[in-house]
Amino acid sequence: MNWLNSKRILLVVGIIAAIVIGGGNAKADLVMDAVRAENMTGSGKGESFSHDGLRMYIAPDDKTIGYDIWVVERESLDAPWGEAVNLGPNINTEHMEGWPTISPDDLELYFGRYDGTNWYPMRSTRASKDDPWGPATEYTGIFPDEFSADGLTKYSVGSRNSYGGTDIWARTRATKEDEWGNPVNLGRNVNNSNNQDSPSISSDGLALFFHDYPPYRLKMSVRATKEDPWGPAVDVGSPVNGSWWVVWPEVSPDGSTLYCNRGGGHGFTQVTIKPFMDFTEDGMVDIDDLSAMIEYWGTDHSFYDIAPMAWGDGVVDDADLEVLMSYYWQAVDYTGKTVIDVKPPHNPLPADGWTTEVEKALPISWTPGDTATIHDLYFGTDQAAVENANISDTSGIYRGEQSGNSYTLPEGVQAGQTYYWRLDEVRSKDIAKKGEIWSFTVIDGLIVDNFESYTDDVNEVTYEGPAIWNTWIDGWFTGTTGAQVGYPFPPFADTITVHGGFQAMPFFYDNDGTILEGDVEYEKSGVPYYSETQRTWEDHQDWTIRGVEVLTMWLYGEADNSVELFYVGLEDSSGNRKDITHPEPEVLTVNDWQQWSIPLADFTDVDLTAIKVMYIGVGDPTSNQPGGSGLVRIDDIELHVPATP
Repeated sequence: MNWLNSKRILLVVGIIAAIVIGGGNAKADLVMDAVRAENMTGSGKGESFSHDGLRMYIAPDDKTIGYDIWVVERESLDAPWGEAVNLGPNINTEHMEGWPTISPDDLELYFGRYDGTNWYPMRSTRASKDDPWGPATEYTGIFPDEFSADGLTKYSVGSRNSYGGTDIWARTRATKEDEWGNPVNLGRNVNNSNNQDSPSISSDGLALFFHDYPPYRLKMSVRATKEDPWGPAVDVGSPVNGSWWVVWPEVSPDGSTLYCNRGGGHGFTQVTIKPFMDFTEDGMVDIDDLSAMIEYWGTDHSFYDIAPMAWGDGVVDDADLEVLMSYYWQAVDYTGKTVIDVKPPHNPLPADGWTTEVEKALPISWTPGDTATIHDLYFGTDQAAVENANISDTSGIYRGEQSGNSYTLPEGVQAGQTYYWRLDEVRSKDIAKKGEIWSFTVIDGLIVDNFESYTDDVNEVTYEGPAIWNTWIDGWFTGTTGAQVGYPFPPFADTITVHGGFQAMPFFYDNDGTILEGDVEYEKSGVPYYSETQRTWEDHQDWTIRGVEVLTMWLYGEADNSVELFYVGLEDSSGNRKDITHPEPEVLTVNDWQQWSIPLADFTDVDLTAIKVMYIGVGDPTSNQPGGSGLVRIDDIELHVPATP
């Protein structure tokens, strides 16, 4: 620790002395213990904290007292909750009310009303926190499932253009007087093909709790600062999660308590979030733990970043030391409690579920987990064998301890094979935490584009970045055809209707001669009566290697699409171009994935060893008559060797 100069030593020793003498007010690290909240009315339809932590709005799922919204109060954060009070007829009716969300200033209450047939978003206001709630009216905006503590971000749940089910989205505004911005999907680290619901954001904006279903599990994601992307969502595990369902998480403003509703007879549950101080896992908080923390002083190591709230604030500093020393020389036992690793190994490459090429499959790599000193790697072609193997394995599945973040298989990989692998974090004292199973498949051919590499991380002013429409240039971008690639808001790629992997390319065509009708700023008429997108490679591509002879792609139409010609074109580095039209004119109206295979030999007069541009189009480029419009998804454009007879 050559950085630890004499001044730093004196500072740390002084802090330790002050804390040991005067005591400390520890916050919490990520150790959870769940107990039933016996002193409170059960909340089966959600709850919401006031931002001072002294009120909680709850919605019991109990017909004996009415399906209403209630409020409980306490005098201080350490005081017990008082009796639940019904919010009265301005909020509650003979119908079911629930799912409350309170605004940061405690002057707006959003909730849902269900009349047995329809669900209505409702809103009530009041002049001050001491005034009664006014009559609720139906709310027509984007329903806020949660607000940030500063009132500048609201989190909502929606399924439009999601990653498969319902996703969590965020809208921001510069000040409370400004309009809300466009919705932004929180990304694949938080959202997946399941349903994500009921977001609860910590008051510091660094931890997000939500439930994921099926099968209704509580998850959380953290980030170092509010400017960073969300980290990979982790299951909080047992005893909070179990064979029962878990819904409606709500974290207290001080970050010390989480409330949720659990099935299996557990009911409304209070989850305490306590510190994990035993870094060396020897049952005692002592000098070894202090030395371990000091080793990472000034870094963003999440294992030692434990303050001011359990998930830290992006740096190991005096606040973390104060929490540690408040537990100094205490015995600890985490048996039966949830110990959460908020940053396990993640970002596997090839990505989980991806198809890749022989030349691009290796090395496999990952982003290491923060709590690990090394990782145990398991790799093979049998999923069950990889999942069940341990370090005593002699079959070759165990690949040894890995101190880095990549590995190259000495035997290589084979085309047409699916591989499975897992990483176990190995902590001090040789304690290993079992990792999840990842997989990838090696194609027997070449991938032209599977649309998996595109992201939504673009500059909001210049629109530069790895978005799908910055590679597949469309007519909207050039103003020359009626093609529009991608959705207008993130995620720009299609994440629901996909053939393989996680993303496909949405291709909108509009062949009536005018694009973006009704948009005063961007509407343009006099456009040719066809739609085309193109991808240009900086270096020409050799489409003959490894014996490939067939170009394949998958497309998914819509029943109400206009019938138009669908074509693919190739152009070589000398400017020679050849288009091939799909033989079935109605292909765009088929609401299912269809494969189109084209012999590369059909692209006559094009040098297949020097492919420079690929075109995808709808319509007839020579037509002088208006055409129709529609949407088609494109996925998994590949080159294959001929099938063996």
